[in-house]
Amino acid sequence: MERLEVAVDAELAAVALRGGFRSVPALQTTDLPINLIASIVEYASRSYFTRAFRAAYATDPKSFRASAAERDHASQLAVPPTLAERTISAVESVLGDEE
Repeated sequence: MERLEVAVDAELAAVALRGGFRSVPALQTTDLPINLIASIVEYASRSYFTRAFRAAYATDPKSFRASAAERDHASQLAVPPTLAERTISAVESVLGDEE
């Protein structure tokens, strides 16, 4: 029985990778319902897609989408250094190299 479970898990992971690679951009960049994404990547049901996605990515599609949104939001909050800050940093690094 254990061999069968391993084989099923391996097949789920392989299927998840095929569908997962196609579904990741949609999960990251759209607000399409997960059941529609599952259908687009040719899964018979959202539950099967979720099981396969979890097998490949160690998280479910909903959590994956939420963490992608958090990362995107955090990157938008990061303020790039101003020209003055970059200039000061460059001057400090040059002066530091001379000492």
